[in-house]
Amino acid sequence: MQGRTDEGFYARFLGGFALYYKEKEILVGMGLRSRPAQCLLLLLKAGDRGVERKELLSLVKAVGNDQKRQLNNLYQHMHVLRETLPDLGLPEGRYIVLRKGRYYFTTDHKVRTDLDDLDGLIGQLKAEGQTGEERRPLCEAYCRGYGGELLPQLAGESWVTMEGAFYQRWYTRCLEELCGSLKAEGKYEEVLGLSRTASQLHPYDGWQAKVVESLQALGRYKEAEQVYRETLQLLGGGLGAGLLDQAMGVYRQTPKQDPFRASSLVGLEQGLSAEDTGAPYYCSYPSFQDIYRIVARMGERQETKGLLLCTLRGQPWRPARRTAEGRGDGPPDGQMARKILEREMARLKRVLEDGLRVCDVYTRYSGNQYLGLLTGAGPEDAERILARLERGWQMAGERDMRLELTAEGMDDHSVEGAGDGEGDLCGACHQPGELHLAGTGHMAG
Repeated sequence: MQGRTDEGFYARFLGGFALYYKEKEILVGMGLRSRPAQCLLLLLKAGDRGVERKELLSLVKAVGNDQKRQLNNLYQHMHVLRETLPDLGLPEGRYIVLRKGRYYFTTDHKVRTDLDDLDGLIGQLKAEGQTGEERRPLCEAYCRGYGGELLPQLAGESWVTMEGAFYQRWYTRCLEELCGSLKAEGKYEEVLGLSRTASQLHPYDGWQAKVVESLQALGRYKEAEQVYRETLQLLGGGLGAGLLDQAMGVYRQTPKQDPFRASSLVGLEQGLSAEDTGAPYYCSYPSFQDIYRIVARMGERQETKGLLLCTLRGQPWRPARRTAEGRGDGPPDGQMARKILEREMARLKRVLEDGLRVCDVYTRYSGNQYLGLLTGAGPEDAERILARLERGWQMAGERDMRLELTAEGMDDHSVEGAGDGEGDLCGACHQPGELHLAGTGHMAG
């Protein structure tokens, strides 16, 4: 592993915690979320610099305004560490040492971390008077040394969030600077490698857009389309349309292929044809926007019930069972909620596949909503579709959430009136930024 030393201790914080002595990994036999373990992490991170007692006290829960009891709690955590460390197979030496108000993991062995090298690079990057050529190797070294999210096992802890955001901001800054200079030189293979790594380390930060852009510049259009589709599935599943549009706008705005490559309409027609003509058409939200605007411009909005909104409501979890000791033996509520919500959304998708018509279009709009376009459906057609969906949901089996169905005509929504045609569908529903629930108010479940 990069940066690991054959002398003293080496601790890895980015991408997950690991502790080594020389070439041997040391397994820390305690949960990292415990306060003694977090004190240990801070001591390892500080290395030879040590940690002030007041910084460690910030991890210790205060008991009212009683500072003596808070300090006593810290002493107890330090005692737990001193009692635990000998069982980890550490080399001989003094551990958890207090000197002049500062705590040290050890004073008998050298301690290094993967953050030390990054700190040194940040210091050099901050130096004034550097040219682009001088900064480039520093940015390259930082991107190589950055291993991902800081202590993902401790996500949500305030000190971890702050430290992790600091190193991630520098990673973003170095990567953007590096990709910009490489793109100017036409080195898209290198941009591709860097952006692919970034999209794996931080899949929700939109680096896939640079992957797609690089693949298109290299003429690898099929791969670009595959990355685009995978990103639609990843980002569209739970984060709504905004981030997806922002991250992948480059794909929609850039030509997919050289205009001179098309030599026959036969091949183009085959490529444009739908994969499955026996079911309603499911597409990404950006594609749904385009279809909506086209249908509106063609005059399909007249006397139709055009938009269909399907919303799952209710609390998607059941309380975890409790043991005699009062501890829950199920997964955390948040984890259970996400799991149940995705299961119910998959069930709703099957209901839509069976209940909508072949000519209808639908997309996932948010974490708990699907949005549909009932092309050419009059009021009676819309009522029949809603009734069919209600029956399908009722027959879908035991449910943890209820389904709300709303249909509204397109005649009040002038997409043409937006001028450039870029009005959002939330705006068309008269409630920008909110989930539209006005309309027929059908409810099932």
